[in-house]
Amino acid sequence: MENELKRSNAAIMFSDIVGYTALMGENEDLAFQLIKKNTRIHQEIIGNNSGTLIKELGDGVLSSFPSSQEAVMAAYELQKHYIRTKELSLRIGIHFGEIIIENNDVFGDSVNIASRLQTLGTPGSVLFSNSIEENLSEEGGLRWSSLGTFYLKNVKDHVEVFALANEGLSIPTRGEMLKLLESRLKKFMIVAVIILSLLLVGFWVYHNNYIKQFEEGREKSIAVLPFKNLNLDNDDDYLAEGITMDIISHLSNISDLKVISKTSSDVYKNNLESNVNMAKSLGVNYLVESSIQTKGDLLRIRTDLVDGINNQIIWGESFEIDKEDIFKLQNDISLKIAETLKAKLSDLEKNKLGKEPTKNISAYELYLKGRDYYYKYDLQNNQKAIHEFKKAVEIDPGYALAWAGLGDSYSLKHFKTKADLIWLDSAIYASEKAIKLDSNLSEGYKALSTAYSYKGEYYKSLELLEKAMEKNPNNAQAIGNYGTVNFSLGNLDKALVWQKKAAGLNPKLYIPFLHIGWTYRLLGEYEEAVQWLKKSLEKSKVRETYEQLALSYLANNNHDSAFVQIPRLLQLIDTTGANSVEERKQKLEDASKILESAGIILFYGKELNKARDYFEQSVQLHPSIANDMWAYSPIYLGYLLKEEKKDIDAEILLEGALHLNMGEVRKQTQDGEHYFHVASIHAIRGEKNESLHYLNEAKKRKWVDVYKLSHNPIYSHFKTMPEFKRLIDEINKEIAMMRQNMT
Repeated sequence: MENELKRSNAAIMFSDIVGYTALMGENEDLAFQLIKKNTRIHQEIIGNNSGTLIKELGDGVLSSFPSSQEAVMAAYELQKHYIRTKELSLRIGIHFGEIIIENNDVFGDSVNIASRLQTLGTPGSVLFSNSIEENLSEEGGLRWSSLGTFYLKNVKDHVEVFALANEGLSIPTRGEMLKLLESRLKKFMIVAVIILSLLLVGFWVYHNNYIKQFEEGREKSIAVLPFKNLNLDNDDDYLAEGITMDIISHLSNISDLKVISKTSSDVYKNNLESNVNMAKSLGVNYLVESSIQTKGDLLRIRTDLVDGINNQIIWGESFEIDKEDIFKLQNDISLKIAETLKAKLSDLEKNKLGKEPTKNISAYELYLKGRDYYYKYDLQNNQKAIHEFKKAVEIDPGYALAWAGLGDSYSLKHFKTKADLIWLDSAIYASEKAIKLDSNLSEGYKALSTAYSYKGEYYKSLELLEKAMEKNPNNAQAIGNYGTVNFSLGNLDKALVWQKKAAGLNPKLYIPFLHIGWTYRLLGEYEEAVQWLKKSLEKSKVRETYEQLALSYLANNNHDSAFVQIPRLLQLIDTTGANSVEERKQKLEDASKILESAGIILFYGKELNKARDYFEQSVQLHPSIANDMWAYSPIYLGYLLKEEKKDIDAEILLEGALHLNMGEVRKQTQDGEHYFHVASIHAIRGEKNESLHYLNEAKKRKWVDVYKLSHNPIYSHFKTMPEFKRLIDEINKEIAMMRQNMT
């Protein structure tokens, strides 16, 4: 990328935190939090005054403004903020003149003068040169006074210095400033020789320490934090989000790196946590911090690679590019990070990094918007995602990533609407199109695997996920899905390995922790299950997690702890605020599922009368229960009504559930849960032979939820049957074998 030098006139503002070094010595975490908050406040105030935050310099901020008035107004607002909050003290210096712009950085005498003025100030002061004063008006209530002329180091001419004199601001005396300049001159000659020697020694030690760290095999684990949008314009957030995701995707293609998923990194968007704490929480050694600012078709991007353990920047660079060069920039940043961390790249990985997904920047922006909508995981935004992805492929029919995004969105639409296979057929078409366009596209194989997983074709899904992980070993979604599909197939030992890997790549996402806890419950490791499920709830309060936690307690004969989960579950119900019929329908279905989970806990806890009430409410509330093959309430309520001799009401529910589940059985689904449901319906009807047949069919498909069989009231009359006992023994042997494989 060629560096383009530009010259311009601007007001340069330098702000610096007074006493930051001492604060670091007293409380490092607090110091980091304050400096992050200080940057955010600067971004807001600078942006509100038409300025540009150019870069952060440790505890200082360098910014530019098109006019003197806007620069001084910004400085005044900053000082007023800190005078009011008393969180920090700033010194600020401002000068107007010519600057040299190179790669989103600025150089020249104007920068030097602004910096010198700042150092002459006192806490709470704003000093500026005559070049600022010449173009300043009293608009906004500004008041200022002259402090006389001064000779500033490395500045040819004397500079007249002015101080902003509004109420509350500090104004240094001329004597204080002259004394400060004199003391610095005396110190300079003594310190210069010492510093030069120390710099040479320090650089040698610093450089060799990092070389040694990398050579000794320090894990190359990295989290790309969300790009800061310096425009303070939410309309541009999709671009910041998208470039963050693409840098993660680029780095994920390098097998020598461990890259944390964006879902976990996103937890730290606009967060004031220290780098050390973020790195520790995410389980990584390195962080990538970046900012982006757009001006028309120009992008200004700053990226730093930070050693998260020692909180030191080990590489950083500023860029100013046209939007059409964004793909080359992403490649350059990824290669720089890999080079700094001494990561090994294969020729295939290098080719992947250098490949542009589309030549059309408009298609890319549509794709980023679509992906931003998709990751909100609700029906309304998913429809917007489909719209954006469609527009992207209309502009560029060869855009493989956009086709993969369309495949993911169609699968999500099927899942959310419980519609027939029409949306899955569309998902398969779009995903296959993505793979045809780019046979090395991990996202394409992952999207296609999701569609086949929803169809119940788990072995096909596994095959595609293996292909996705072969193309990108760090594809966190593919890794998590691989664990989930193995879980659905009853391969619990294998599922555990992959879900734990997914948890490592996505430590802030609840899903892998839920599935690990669920897996441990099925394996009979109830204490372990409880620990993982509690970790999942720390990340997100979710219905399935509460249900699995309660079942783990019940299996361990801890009924009190199980029943405590019910009121916590019910707090999740929210049927308000729906903006459309579809959204209202979804909220009612979610409420129905929550009531169903409460009923299941009570059902297995042998509180059958209370369970009946919840199942009845669940059935009444569910708007699409006739099409929901995953609804448990009709079966359990059917059993309880049958026990009450309400045969007609029971049969209506049971026949509907049988129709749905037999539909999956006739398709030869690989999911054993549907066979278990069919077996349960036959058991409720007293058809023991048919029930045992389908239980055996479930076992053949490695259905292993032995607790839901041995402690299920529906099968209370089966316990003396030799065939039933043998079936449970065989499932327990299967579980024991998987537990042995884990040791």
